[in-house]
Amino acid sequence: TLDMYVNLLRRHDELRLMGADNSSLEIQNINHECQELYPNILCLAKKHTGRNDYCYCGSVQKAKSCCG
Repeated sequence: TLDMYVNLLRRHDELRLMGADNSSLEIQNINHECQELYPNILCLAKKHTGRNDYCYCGSVQKAKSCCG
């Protein structure tokens, strides 16, 4: 799941660098697939984040005082 998500984001970046905009059908498909995969990615991040690690949500707080 994580590999698929990373590959989709990489392809999205490639398309944007080639000049594709958000109305591009391929970019819209990538965005849709990423939205479907994101809950699984978030679940993985929650599982592998310790209490003293930085929070998986991207804040600068420790997980124990943020989302965990």
